[in-house]
Amino acid sequence: MFDRAARLAEAQGDAQALGEAALGAGGFWLHEQPSPVAQALVRGWRRTALAEVDPASQLAVRLRVREAAERDYESGGTKAVLAALPEARRCGDRAALAEALHLAQSCLLDPTFTKLRNTLGEELLAVAAAADDPFEACRSLMWRATNLLLTGHPHADRALTRLRAALAEHRHLAMSYVVSAVDVMLAIRAGALERAERLADETASLGRQAGDPDVLSWYGAHLVTIRFFQGRSEELLPMLQELVASPELREQNDAFLGALATAASMAGDSWTATSALRRLCRPNLAALRHNSIWLVTVLGVVLAAQLLSDTDVAAEAYELLVPFAGLPVTASFAITCLGSAHYPLAVAAATLERWDVAVDHFRQSMTANEALGHRPAHVLSEAGLGEALAVTGQAAESARCIARARATATKLGMDAWCARWRQSAPPAQLDATARCVRHGAMWMLSAAGRSVTIGDSLGVRYLATLLSNPGAEIGVLDLVQQQPPDQTAYQAGQELLDADAKRAYRQRITELQHQIDEAESGSDPTRAEAARSELDWLLTELGHATGLAGRSRAFPTDAERARSSVQKAIRRALVRIGTADPEIRAYLEATIVTGIRCSYRPSQPDSL
Repeated sequence: MFDRAARLAEAQGDAQALGEAALGAGGFWLHEQPSPVAQALVRGWRRTALAEVDPASQLAVRLRVREAAERDYESGGTKAVLAALPEARRCGDRAALAEALHLAQSCLLDPTFTKLRNTLGEELLAVAAAADDPFEACRSLMWRATNLLLTGHPHADRALTRLRAALAEHRHLAMSYVVSAVDVMLAIRAGALERAERLADETASLGRQAGDPDVLSWYGAHLVTIRFFQGRSEELLPMLQELVASPELREQNDAFLGALATAASMAGDSWTATSALRRLCRPNLAALRHNSIWLVTVLGVVLAAQLLSDTDVAAEAYELLVPFAGLPVTASFAITCLGSAHYPLAVAAATLERWDVAVDHFRQSMTANEALGHRPAHVLSEAGLGEALAVTGQAAESARCIARARATATKLGMDAWCARWRQSAPPAQLDATARCVRHGAMWMLSAAGRSVTIGDSLGVRYLATLLSNPGAEIGVLDLVQQQPPDQTAYQAGQELLDADAKRAYRQRITELQHQIDEAESGSDPTRAEAARSELDWLLTELGHATGLAGRSRAFPTDAERARSSVQKAIRRALVRIGTADPEIRAYLEATIVTGIRCSYRPSQPDSL
């Protein structure tokens, strides 16, 4: 509609109408035109109108600010738009000033301008409050939430809540799309990676509905972040190779080139990784364009440099990142976040074998990621800390860090990272074994260089059996009997239960399981515990009466029910152990495997 209006105004020689139409054709954001030809056309309309309207008019001020902002955004500069701001303040029109502040902040998303952007954001809030305009209120709240998210501010969530409430009353597609994209980021930080992927699809649909020029790049950023934390970056190699050269992106996106370097190096494609890295570092990394995706791009550079053992790039990246150590690694309007900037600093230091420095950055990254609520990033930082501590000879703490990281990573669906850690971990980190020895009514549990005394329970007894047989796979029915398989004394073919008894066992087991489920859902722990005790006893008796020497059993559901009972008993024991010592619980969760066959794997940590 603005395009048609501009063409009509141009044909009629109406400079005022042409200027207004050119501003509308510019869009809500900057650089929204789909092609260089469209950009040149709209730029021509602005300049034609500006040459003919009253230079002191409000329209002329708006055209000059827009022209300056578009020029800076395209070049990566800020001087022109900042120089135009004083004129917007003097013109006396609140709407023109609000628009100028909005456009200026769009040019200042580079982390270098964090303080200035926050200052302009507060000014925009004041202008919006004075204007008493719902649209201006939403726009100012959007920038406030964005600026706080970009700095990892502890009250960013409150600002986002206010923005949601404002948009609920005054819907605006472009701003709603930003909020939806941020929701994907928040799901990633919470560790809900599968949910984040579903939200990313929904967000892309909303972006297309809004006609946003960043749909492809934002959707790509979401997928890259999700796959990175899943440890599956190499799956995106074909997509990244297309994105790097895609004409559909409205501007050059170095972050995808950095992601390509990382994904290729993780896949073992050193040629593609090195080629992407050289493109980013030509003539050097310092020449890389500073913009809203700079931190994400440098993270990709650092990860690739580590995998390629490129110490020169790692050293340059480290120096460039130091001033931004206190910031989260975010992109654009905080639509994605890869954790604290201390993490790439730690990785760069490790690549340079500056291990004490790496340890310090990994620790600071963990603290910062806890404040952000970024669980996947915290896991990677803790695993990195464990690896660095192992090199510096702090084996006990290293083992604890890696055990905790593996346990949490498994819960969050980061299984591919667990596999990488198992392959790369030195034997010294994996050889430690745990012991569980009974002393009267108590058990002394030792693991990960620590020890704790725990009361007797069926789950603790199961653990004791597994820990005393490291590496051995023990069937759940054998475990229920509380002795290793090679000590069984039953003879093959011996029938201890007749058909009626088996049916009675089956029926009672089903009834008890229903009772446990009902009691747990109704918050009745006493009834649930009583049912569990009877179920445990019943399964023990069943274990004595059925084929423990590997012969076929009377009915196939016995093993599955035993599996469920054993797993729940061990989980209850781990909860009690975790109350006394969370680190021992983390170690056990990383090394105990339950199922139809259970085992303790100190040399090949896995998940419960």
